[in-house]
Amino acid sequence: MVYNGDERGRSSKLVKSERERAVEALVPELTKPTVGAFVGTNFDGEFWGESSQDRLPFWLAIGSMQMDTGLAFNTDLKRDSRGGSGTSGQFYSLLGAYKLGRKTGIRAVIKPENTVHVGPLDRDTKLESIAFNDAFHISGAHKDAASSGDVPELELFRILTPATQDSMVTALKRYHNVGFVIDDDILFFMAQDKLVGENASRNGLDRLISSIVADFEKTKFGIKNYVE
Repeated sequence: MVYNGDERGRSSKLVKSERERAVEALVPELTKPTVGAFVGTNFDGEFWGESSQDRLPFWLAIGSMQMDTGLAFNTDLKRDSRGGSGTSGQFYSLLGAYKLGRKTGIRAVIKPENTVHVGPLDRDTKLESIAFNDAFHISGAHKDAASSGDVPELELFRILTPATQDSMVTALKRYHNVGFVIDDDILFFMAQDKLVGENASRNGLDRLISSIVADFEKTKFGIKNYVE
């Protein structure tokens, strides 16, 4: 993001940096626009540090895009979860990466269920929770090239326990959209949500950024514990 020089908001860059493209390439399943799921990303900031929850290394990429809801029929788009309201704002993305305590040997993708894949076309891996299956599309593959053609259902069931499923559904209720990639011993977690009205102004963003990051870390911590 770059400030446009006044209090009306921020303007988005038209050209993405090499670093920004590299971050997006880590998890294209989450960062590319997807019908019925993600709207794409515009990362322009990164944070490194130590998690206040488990003292482990913490990395976060963050960015936003301008949004205009003046013509939206859905009034929910004109309100955010932090008390803001208005017809314009910022749609923000948060992407975190966290080291797991073990190697899984797979790359698994859990992202919002595409509305196109409902009914007979809904053929992804199914787990115990109906709410989870309705909310998410699950896919996976072995990291080992020799087994790459097989869906690692046993490992998916081991990772996505009922408690993990519940925590991911809870995260989806908290944000506009969430998605996860488990790449061997790394958990990627992305959340997208909106700020509107005064909350999306320069002062609003400065006031809210620390709590946005803290909430994201708290949500991640609850999911990461169950995945391990």
